[in-house]
Amino acid sequence: MKILFFFLVFAFGINSSIFAQSDTTKMFNLELLFYDNMQVGMAAPDFSCVNLKGDSLVLSKLRDTLVVLNFFFKDCPPCVSEIPMLNKIYDKYSKQPVKFIAISPHDSKEVLIKFEKKYNFKFALVPSPLIKVGIKKTSTRIIAERYFIGIYPTTVVIDGKGIIAYVNTAISSEEDLLGIDYILKKLLSANYHK
Repeated sequence: MKILFFFLVFAFGINSSIFAQSDTTKMFNLELLFYDNMQVGMAAPDFSCVNLKGDSLVLSKLRDTLVVLNFFFKDCPPCVSEIPMLNKIYDKYSKQPVKFIAISPHDSKEVLIKFEKKYNFKFALVPSPLIKVGIKKTSTRIIAERYFIGIYPTTVVIDGKGIIAYVNTAISSEEDLLGIDYILKKLLSANYHK
């Protein structure tokens, strides 16, 4: 009973302090919680998957290649609205040593085939439910969990050594696009892909 009491007091104390904050402060604190888990400079969790075209993608075999990894799902309005900007980055860097992968932890292959046709998303789309992590087959949701994805969409840039170089949630402006462009240009020019 004491444990329940302390839990309720603790939970109410946290909730009341969050509700008393402005919307901007709440969003900032949510982003801090998100970024506390996935940090630039940490090793990107390895995974292998099969995209809609049946191509096998293994992160650890993409060394010497930059990876732009996007987490999205079809019923997410910000995910859909960022596609034209992601396609701009794809068009600019697709002939460079950069691989573009979009993982949907919530959408089946059939759903993503229709989605790809409707929105012309140029990334290699990876559907749920099954991909291979290590020697076990598992859900794309596990990949999202290993990358601490709590906000959709999230885009992660991984350098050629398998290190997270950039993280962004919801590319909704030209400034966000410039951020990804800047980091890709920097990594390519500094040979971080080798």
